[in-house]
Amino acid sequence: FNLGNYSVGTTLNYTIRCSNKAITVTVNGRSATRTYSNSMWQSDRYYFKAGSYVQDNTGTSSEGARVEFTALSTSH
Repeated sequence: FNLGNYSVGTTLNYTIRCSNKAITVTVNGRSATRTYSNSMWQSDRYYFKAGSYVQDNTGTSSEGARVEFTALSTSH
């Protein structure tokens, strides 16, 4: 699901919440929720990963990006 297109330099505020067999992602106030069943992911392992990842596999070897995290928190 697409939660918007953002320009370079835009600050993104986002949350990822898993509760009651639903995952809700909110980015800068826009949300999307997907439900799941326990059997869908019972054998999967989960992790959170954030950064800037090149999607096109083209460009020079010095091509890159800068990502800055200003805050990160978890709750259980």
